Amino acid sequence: MKLSTAKTILKYTKEYVDLTGVRVAQVKNGFYYFPAERGIAVGLEKDHEDELWEEWMVEYLKDEFDFEIKKEHMEIFSLLHEVGHHVVGDVCTPEEYHMLTNQIDEGDLYEYRQIPDEYQADKFAVKFLCEHLEAILELL
Repeated sequence: MKLSTAKTILKYTKEYVDLTGVRVAQVKNGFYYFPAERGIAVGLEKDHEDELWEEWMVEYLKDEFDFEIKKEHMEIFSLLHEVGHHVVGDVCTPEEYHMLTNQIDEGDLYEYRQIPDEYQADKFAVKFLCEHLEAILELL
């Protein structure tokens, strides 16, 4: 996702949630939230693993949240998931989060999505997109 696209989405999102002080930066790939810096990193490129993850997430969101999203809109979901981390805050302490992530077998996407912080960020993104996806797409 281009940084300009992310900024457009975040500008719209600010009309509905408090993003005061949140900064956004471009990275090579992936989407991340850094709570101490109040920063969201937005990946410019996608690789084969990202493509597979998007396909899995489309099915996961349909099954877990009864939410249907097109694969081409998954970058918007990913950005709003990171916004969700900011809005929802920490559900787990950093120690609990670290412990939970260490208990998950590498590559077990379902278990990772069930970590309370990740689940709540997903839930935020789903709710926001249910209400605002059409408006966001009109801006892009």
